[in-house]
Amino acid sequence: GGPNDNLCLIDGVPVANVFHELSDSIVSPNVIRTFDLSAAAFDPAYGDAVGGVIDIGLRDPGADETVLKLDLSQLKAGVLLEAPVSDRSSFYASYRHNLAHLFLEDFERSNDILVFQMPESRDYAFRYQWRGEGYDLTLTALGAWDETEERQNEDIPEPILFGETQTRRFDSQALRFRRGVGANGRFSATASYTNNSDETDFVNGDFNDLDVETVALRASYEHRIGPHALRIGTNIRRDEGRLAFKGFSPLCDFFETRCGAAFAPVPVVSEENFTVSEVYVNDAVSVTDRLTIDIGAHAAYDHFLDEAFIEPRVGASYEIGERLTAYARFGAHHRRPGLDLLLLLGEAAGVPENETSRQALVGQRWDISDAWRLQTEAWYKDFTIHDLAGTPIALDIEGEAYGVDVLLAKPVSERLYGWIAFSYSESERTRRDTDETFDDRFSAPLSATVAFNYAFGDGWRVGAKWRGQSGAAFTPLQGVGIDPVTERPALSFGDPFSERLRAYHRLDVRVEKQARYGFGDVLYYVDILNVTDRENVANRDFPLRNVMRGPDGALDIAPDDAEGIPFFVAIGVNLSF
Repeated sequence: GGPNDNLCLIDGVPVANVFHELSDSIVSPNVIRTFDLSAAAFDPAYGDAVGGVIDIGLRDPGADETVLKLDLSQLKAGVLLEAPVSDRSSFYASYRHNLAHLFLEDFERSNDILVFQMPESRDYAFRYQWRGEGYDLTLTALGAWDETEERQNEDIPEPILFGETQTRRFDSQALRFRRGVGANGRFSATASYTNNSDETDFVNGDFNDLDVETVALRASYEHRIGPHALRIGTNIRRDEGRLAFKGFSPLCDFFETRCGAAFAPVPVVSEENFTVSEVYVNDAVSVTDRLTIDIGAHAAYDHFLDEAFIEPRVGASYEIGERLTAYARFGAHHRRPGLDLLLLLGEAAGVPENETSRQALVGQRWDISDAWRLQTEAWYKDFTIHDLAGTPIALDIEGEAYGVDVLLAKPVSERLYGWIAFSYSESERTRRDTDETFDDRFSAPLSATVAFNYAFGDGWRVGAKWRGQSGAAFTPLQGVGIDPVTERPALSFGDPFSERLRAYHRLDVRVEKQARYGFGDVLYYVDILNVTDRENVANRDFPLRNVMRGPDGALDIAPDDAEGIPFFVAIGVNLSF
């Protein structure tokens, strides 16, 4: 699935994305407690997702001592301050600012028409916790900001036709209350407010701005009675969306074979409120010492689209031996259309329907020894999509996806730790009206990651990470013409997602030296990114704004190829007091 198919949470706070433009996390590693990824058939507590769930848990501030950490390199500068406030309370504050744009200002994209400026980014995290007798109250503030800019190559003569600046930002505040209830109960509730904005300004004065304010409540209660571990909860989310644009705002079907566009010569604004209410229940029953069965359900009501769902979620795990566990899960899931689409459709936005999916997963976890773990999962999903229902370019789509994920991991030890991950998957979508089947846009049949870190002694350590995957699928362009009705440029394409970019792979290396001085610990390090200097293109698009007329008078279009970071060496130091 694509990014919009996933659910991303940070300590119960829904966020649009958990990565910066350079694919690093928007949350500092200094404050992350857990990073959980569920690829399929996920827990009843999660809704509004058919792809996967990324659930990041933040650690609580320490209560014992004051800690100051400073990190400075050519990639990023950061600071973390953590301290107790009283016997019952403590806090931490983290701030990071990307610096790569100061040392690698820009690099050309492969079409030699656009120049891509190194993204700028920053993020922050603040947490204050007060601990009572059997309960705690936690205030959290999170935020991230990213800006990317592409401009016309200076070698191209006037007039300036190409270029845009995109700014993404989110700020969130949350209040969490946790309390033990009796000997076997636990209650938790998180109320949050989040503002997400995505603004794109084009060089010709056009713009497309999406702003969403979200108020959410996630609450759960867990209780153990004999062999039963019962969990119930509710998730309520209200989004206030605002879409403002001038110029073209494209509207294409799922396969991008039929595209239209809203065109506004003057700024227009669309505003709507969207509310989703969810409740869930799960009972983990210990049938025997080895067998546990999960019986659960997720119920949801989409107030805007007036759709209700009751979805079963079941699972089982069996301890085959002391170190080997097998498990299986099944569930029904759904996802509402993107808010940008609903806002663009305006009054017709009550017509679309949620995408639905049934998913199954089987897996095993084998703790080979105290130092190695092998985990394998095989999964299957089907999909039903009523794309742009009620519009002239509506489509009924069905599809399926299946795959195998393998992870061999060695946890942190004195000398060596790391992992090898490999995935194989297939994903297809079929038009019901024509029975035509195409690869899914976000399908990457092969993907692999190898990472390791080795300590040589005397504070020296070297690490490396290699990641490779199949090239991204894209729809080839056949030509550019003029729409006889609107008299505006129109694009004609080949079969959807029938071609692929060349395979992606990238190697990063780090060398570091740990030293201890009287004032504290110092870590010296060198990061070498994209060691082979491979030109990796993440995706290819053909936006209408790139249409131009050639010397012979014929219309042509410049493709938009999003490239990754080139070869880059960054020297840094980390100080802990």
